[in-house]
Amino acid sequence: MKISKLTILSILLFSCSSEPTQETVNIEVESDTLAMVEDDSTIAQIEEEVDIDTTVYEVLTFGYANETGDTLLQMNKEDGPQPEEFKYAINKEGTISKIAYIGKQESGQFDTHRDNHYNFNNAEGQLYEMKEGLADEWNTTLFLTEEFRSNRTILKAEKESSKSLSNSQISQIEERKQRTIKKSELSKSYGEKGSLYFLEFEKEKDSCLVSIVWVREQRFTYLDFPAKYDEMSTWRVDDGGEFYFEYYHIIAVFESENGIEIMTDWVGAEGSSINYLLARGDKFESVGGAYRYQAPM
Repeated sequence: MKISKLTILSILLFSCSSEPTQETVNIEVESDTLAMVEDDSTIAQIEEEVDIDTTVYEVLTFGYANETGDTLLQMNKEDGPQPEEFKYAINKEGTISKIAYIGKQESGQFDTHRDNHYNFNNAEGQLYEMKEGLADEWNTTLFLTEEFRSNRTILKAEKESSKSLSNSQISQIEERKQRTIKKSELSKSYGEKGSLYFLEFEKEKDSCLVSIVWVREQRFTYLDFPAKYDEMSTWRVDDGGEFYFEYYHIIAVFESENGIEIMTDWVGAEGSSINYLLARGDKFESVGGAYRYQAPM
């Protein structure tokens, strides 16, 4: 399957009531593949079409842990691998654990239809035992088959890094976005593979922009979050017009033959928006995702 030139990912978010309402989170992801060629003082970007077999990402499945972190619940998925095929889980960045299938759990009498550890024992889904370590009950879990795991390398972040963007990198980003950077924050550095930054740009009238940027030397891959300013809800419901970087969790960073892949868990007032991102040229493409409705607790 060929990745399209431009994709707008819309995710259903839900209200605090038992009846769902729709909020659309627009993530602009353009999949032009750009070959980066250095020429003394400039970076030339050459556009080319690349076919990617995105069916390999259909196995992506998500879930969460119970309060003690020793058991996982896989959220229902209509198709995909059999439950027994999932052998690994990632719940904390850089930490992959072996898991063992227990069986299916049916919805209980007191099921609140919230995807969190408070409702864990009443929610419907496939159960797994953590064979190594404990999971964080607040984070979203990614389930992996043996084949999917064997075809990628998990990147581990450096324990301590204060790597800042250089003046040259800042200039190139600002020229690309035609905006001034208001705030930049290093998420994690992965050595020679690259570093992940959160960027907030100066607001232009009511136009806001935040970007997640993968930086490797003078090469940049963006996931943009454009929004119209609203003092109550700009990017997410009840965000107060602020994009809080600390609520945008990086669960896993992989490298595969397709490029850099990142699983993110964006926590909002009502739930978590989950995305599995593939770096293609200077843009990230979402190739999988889900939504965990958690509020009210």
